[in-house]
Amino acid sequence: MNKTKVALLLGITAILCYFPSVSATTVISGDEDPILISPRQLDLEGAPRSVGVEIRAYYDTDLSFVCATLSNAGTAVTVEFVNHTTNETADYVIPGSGSSFMPISGTSGYWSVTFTLADGDVYYGEFVL
Repeated sequence: MNKTKVALLLGITAILCYFPSVSATTVISGDEDPILISPRQLDLEGAPRSVGVEIRAYYDTDLSFVCATLSNAGTAVTVEFVNHTTNETADYVIPGSGSSFMPISGTSGYWSVTFTLADGDVYYGEFVL
């Protein structure tokens, strides 16, 4: 892949990450697969509680990274990826707002991603590569 194509793909991906047009859903296949991210805390009725933070994420199959866009998450956020098929992991600390690009290996398997906010709130998502 030449440098121009890589630069073009990164530019397009950055624009899409800042302006995601699709609500997050479970990833199966495609070039940019949205990942459903939901709160791990439960309210008194057992439903996920809304803590006022929105996280949108997708996996880019061409460049093997996850783009996450956060709003209202406060300070730094710890992100952990786990491939449950191979036991591979990747850990990142990202800002609590804006978009971040996190490379992962692209190894096939059942992946999970956990976002832990500074106040202890946890968000979780799963995807298959």
